[in-house]
Amino acid sequence: MTDHGDLVATIKAQLVANGLDLAGPCGAFAITKRVAWALRSEGAGLLDKPGGNQCEGYATDIVMYPDGRLVDILGDGGGANSPMWNETGEIRPTSQFRPAINPGDVVGPPVDPPGPKPPDSPDAFMTILLNLDLKFDQLAMKVDALGEQLDALKDQSNANTEKIQTQINQVVKNAETSLAALLPLLKGGGGLLGGLGGMFMTSTSTTKTTKKKK
Repeated sequence: MTDHGDLVATIKAQLVANGLDLAGPCGAFAITKRVAWALRSEGAGLLDKPGGNQCEGYATDIVMYPDGRLVDILGDGGGANSPMWNETGEIRPTSQFRPAINPGDVVGPPVDPPGPKPPDSPDAFMTILLNLDLKFDQLAMKVDALGEQLDALKDQSNANTEKIQTQINQVVKNAETSLAALLPLLKGGGGLLGGLGGMFMTSTSTTKTTKKKK
């Protein structure tokens, strides 16, 4: 039979850390029933004991197996509760065997930390590569779409600039046409300026003649 003294010590330490009172028969049984529950897969159970030093109708510091073997797991049960694993050599009637009872908490044998993750199989690795390749393709498509949107905005901006420049050119052309139409009127003796000049000269001459007569 495997010595499970370390398990007994671990469960006691966990209960102490959780602040559970381990004094008296039921304090010892708090350890015993958790040890039996942790070892239930190998057939460990409890010893029926309806009278005397007992708790809930069970022996307080004994783990029993279906073939009648007994293991004393605590020294000074209910007092020091010293962890141990002592096969008594006594064989009890199997009718006194009781299955382990669920203590209703997670106290149990220590669990080894998980080992390193096994390497991925070649198929799994290829799947990862394919997924990455698909994501890169999707990203490239999004980049291309964004580039097309930027090009469209650029073309629209250029079209607006050309439209404004065309309007400016038309205004300038209209101004030049209007000025060209006015120039003949402003030039020469027969023009508007010439007429105004003649009128000015006539008025000046008349004024001088009037002064001489006086």
